[in-house]
Amino acid sequence: MNRLIDVVEAAYSLEGSDETWLDGLAKAATPAMNRGHGVVAYLGEAGTLEPRAFASHQVTDGVIKFIGALAQNAGAGRHDGFLGQPMHFISVRETPFFGEAPVHGHWETAVRDAGIADGVAVYTHGAPGFSMYLFAASPKRETPSARERNAWLRVAVHLSAGHRLRAAWRGAGDAILDADGRVHDARGAATSRDARESLRDAVRAMEKARGPLRNRDGEQALELWQGLVAGRWSLVDRWDSDGKRYITAVENTPMNLDPRALRPREGAAARLAADGASSKDIAWALGISPSNARALLASALTRLGLKSRSELYRWNPASASVHALPSDPKLRALVIPERRPQTWSPETGVLTAAETVVARLAADGLSNEHIARERGTSVRTIANQMAKILKKLGVGSRADILRSGQPKLRAS
Repeated sequence: MNRLIDVVEAAYSLEGSDETWLDGLAKAATPAMNRGHGVVAYLGEAGTLEPRAFASHQVTDGVIKFIGALAQNAGAGRHDGFLGQPMHFISVRETPFFGEAPVHGHWETAVRDAGIADGVAVYTHGAPGFSMYLFAASPKRETPSARERNAWLRVAVHLSAGHRLRAAWRGAGDAILDADGRVHDARGAATSRDARESLRDAVRAMEKARGPLRNRDGEQALELWQGLVAGRWSLVDRWDSDGKRYITAVENTPMNLDPRALRPREGAAARLAADGASSKDIAWALGISPSNARALLASALTRLGLKSRSELYRWNPASASVHALPSDPKLRALVIPERRPQTWSPETGVLTAAETVVARLAADGLSNEHIARERGTSVRTIANQMAKILKKLGVGSRADILRSGQPKLRAS
């Protein structure tokens, strides 16, 4: 999973058309993502995924024909399930619309001609109204590891920020810094001492991530390059007329769920939480501490009149989505038509009765300590049960259960 920083760098390119941008992303993602059939980068309208731009790198003719045939036969309405999807990295056979009989049948027919058995994809929302993904076809069935999923989710944060920035870019930012983190110019909120220090530290961390570390430890490099600085700024390379490189800090906060009720940073935290991000994920994406992320989310819930994260999922306009997760090998997918954790009732044989209760409480946002008190048992017992639940559901973290909501298991 090294060289993922290459994809992050490509995400913040502001030059050229969307096709040029996607072409850069596809090339940058190929070393880490390619399964032998190349990489496709796609930008479409959220919900329908109607195409806006498309690019590919090292893709075989069979894959191109397959994608064209799939798009023609699937129809735009088949993609409605993507509208409310949180960003994710999964195998293609886990995606929502592939569970539908017409699309699934076409997939099975088309892949025989193209030599494809599966594929992996990272999916995310970009600027308001847009979604995008990177896709790599594979000649074998794919089951991405939790480590791989988590690393690509970090990349997805940057993909989303990069496209959002491209849509809003007007040629100027709030601060200009050199590669050593020295501030050469600042305006507005970037003039404060705290902001300048945050930007300086973020630039230095970013430069470290772009150095030898990108090849030696891609995950550590991703950890260093913040999704946003101080919950507000993205960092973009710019060149002076003499060819010297500078870094521009550009305001680039995520869309506010309810700007009438929430301050910008509260809205950003709530937006990420509604997409299933944990407090740790929110902290990394916004470039703030976990305690600050928890405080922002608590304040957002209070202002929205909501009591818990689970209510935020149900209140979120995207809550009617369909999401698929890997499941027991005997099952094709874990299909989640809506987020109502208190009515979660998976079929017998996947989770035990006790595990189901614990998983439901986790989906309500309760910590292991709270669940232990609720169940009258030890925190260690709950931790062991949670580990088994994650393994059985094929998800990598507690945040994935929080993304789940109300699942129904459907046999293949």
